[in-house]
Amino acid sequence: MLPIRVISIAADPAMPTSRVEGFLCYSEWACSTAQRGWLRAMRQYPIFLNISGRRCLVAGGGRVAFARAVPLRAAGARVLVVSPEFSPEFEGLEGVERRVRAFTPEDVDGAFLAIAATNDPEANRAVAEACRARGVLCNVVDAIELC
Repeated sequence: MLPIRVISIAADPAMPTSRVEGFLCYSEWACSTAQRGWLRAMRQYPIFLNISGRRCLVAGGGRVAFARAVPLRAAGARVLVVSPEFSPEFEGLEGVERRVRAFTPEDVDGAFLAIAATNDPEANRAVAEACRARGVLCNVVDAIELC
């Protein structure tokens, strides 16, 4: 028997369902061939997180890291950004702690979420490994296989 995968989380549990190729379907759209193919290819699950008051780490100090730090701060997170260098955009960014140095695995301690946004694949991998070892949620920019 194939595992059941619910693919329409907004559906009313009382709605009639059908199984198509092992998928539990709440709508014709959800059971379309294209949708099933997309779901099979999907290895990551997109989520929304309440990060208000939680510590979030951004490793990197360039424009991509800045683009990640701003919405974290706007969502109420306590943001720590670690990088040997910072792009000029960070100068006017309030409410974000900056540490001018390279990432260390201890930077992940106490974080709820970490984002690796350096231009160094090995540094990004080190962030992902430190997060994995500590059970911290991690996003690695441009390296979905590390997420």
